[in-house]
Amino acid sequence: MKDIFVLDNLKQVKALAAPLRVDIVKLLGKQCLTTTQAAKKLGVKPNKLYYHVTELQKAGLLEVVKTRQRGNMVEKFYQPVARYFRIDPCLFGQGMEGRQAFLQTVVSNCDSTILDVRNAMDQGLLSSEEMSTAFSAHVDLNLSREDSHALAEDLRGLVRKYKKRDRDDPESGSTHVTIVFYPKLGPDSEPTGN
Repeated sequence: MKDIFVLDNLKQVKALAAPLRVDIVKLLGKQCLTTTQAAKKLGVKPNKLYYHVTELQKAGLLEVVKTRQRGNMVEKFYQPVARYFRIDPCLFGQGMEGRQAFLQTVVSNCDSTILDVRNAMDQGLLSSEEMSTAFSAHVDLNLSREDSHALAEDLRGLVRKYKKRDRDDPESGSTHVTIVFYPKLGPDSEPTGN
């Protein structure tokens, strides 16, 4: 398994633009499993999961790492092709299709965040101490193009900095961060019409 895999085509981005598929990749990143085993852990019907695993494999995001003969059936064990996935930001600049892929990614990230927060609350995993550091923000800033690009780079830098501190130790706890950043045209700007 590689450390980082850059999604460099819209097919790959779209393949990950569903919360269930993100959950599949996360689960298989912790341990390689068969589709049936993963379905059981995720509480999903195996047929439904099989479809999503197949789509992720077609997009080159999952790979078979071992097989096992079980009677007259061959079981396939899957894992992601990398520990971390990064989207090439140039993809979102590819006209209407790129903008739609960005929108699908935003929706998927927001849906995953909502599900994560709800599950953590339902399982009693958010104590008062943890909640004292939690926050949510929706901010519109009027920035120059240069300041907007600098903010984007600062945010990417912060994510990279703390990603390097990421541990495989489940006892250390988990911190969830969802960031959606997009500069909008100013009132005097001309849309490209792509």
